[in-house]
Amino acid sequence: MGNSRTIINDTVNDLEEIEIKLNSVDEEDLDDEQKNTLADQINEVSLNLLRLRTAQIEALSAEFKARENELSRITSDLRSNLENTKNTISVIGVVDQALGAITNIIALI
Repeated sequence: MGNSRTIINDTVNDLEEIEIKLNSVDEEDLDDEQKNTLADQINEVSLNLLRLRTAQIEALSAEFKARENELSRITSDLRSNLENTKNTISVIGVVDQALGAITNIIALI
C-alpha cells in the first residue's frame, strides 16, 4: 500500500478524471431531476478535489517547514564553500555535493 501522499495524489487524479467525465455529460437528454443530480455530483467532486488539494499543500508545507533549517544550513555552507573555491572544476564539485539536497527540500514546496 502506498504512502499518504501517493494515495492523495492518486485520488486527486481519479477525481479530476471523474470531474471531466461529469462535465462532459450532455444535459440535453436529462430531465430536471437528473440535471440537479448531475450538478450536485459535479459540485461534490469539485469540493472534494479542493479539500484534497488543500491537504496536499498543507502536507508539503509541513514537510518543507520541518526541513527549513536544513535548507538554510546547506545553502549557507554552499555559499561559504564557493567563496573559498577558485578553481572552476572545484566549483562544479562543491555545487554538485549540495544541489541534490537543496532540490529535494525545495521540491516540497
